[in-house]
Amino acid sequence: MLDTPEELLAKIRLGEDTSLELKSVQFRGDRVSAPKREALADEIAAIANTHDGALVLGVDDKSREILGVPVERLEALERYVFEICSDSIRPSVQFRSFRMELPDGTGRSRAVLRLEIPRSLFVHESPGGYYQQQGSSARKMSPEVLARLFQQRSQARLIRFDSCCGGLCRSGRPCVGESSGRLFRLSEWNSGWRPESSGAATWPAAGSVSPASRSSTQGFCVRVQHLR
Repeated sequence: MLDTPEELLAKIRLGEDTSLELKSVQFRGDRVSAPKREALADEIAAIANTHDGALVLGVDDKSREILGVPVERLEALERYVFEICSDSIRPSVQFRSFRMELPDGTGRSRAVLRLEIPRSLFVHESPGGYYQQQGSSARKMSPEVLARLFQQRSQARLIRFDSCCGGLCRSGRPCVGESSGRLFRLSEWNSGWRPESSGAATWPAAGSVSPASRSSTQGFCVRVQHLR
């Protein structure tokens, strides 16, 4: 996502949209004085609630001028963003930060901080409430939109047991599941199989599936899916 200076510059020239936010940065001493903590939290939460997006710090959002950030202040700026995402947004927002150099209007290289914020599986609340990105602006969600988003994100964190391969998985392990395709929350999945961090499943020892249970589950395997 906007990995090269050329790609990022071309995007900045077009201005802000749903996938790009621009913010100039000011310091008072060693502390960030702008953008304000609460306003930046609302912007970050809105992106996470809507779509994968990038936030570029060090660019004026009106003129699109590359103002930059002093190199010696980049670490303080990253810490400021981390504190906002961890302390001012619930649940916290994950992001990736990249330090880049872009030429200003005179051709001089200026440091900027590019943040990549993925679309979240959760609904995030910031100091101003629940926000969603609409075009280039963060807008507070109506109760109806918020309720629908909670429903969608909740479904995205469910585990579906689907019919699949008809007997044995490719690994040779017995297949387990339910033909009904019932959805289970992680907290409800207490039959002995657990998802690993890789998204795979842990399986019982060989021979531990009884003939009775195997006859009712044969032909199905466990698959972890994201539902949208």
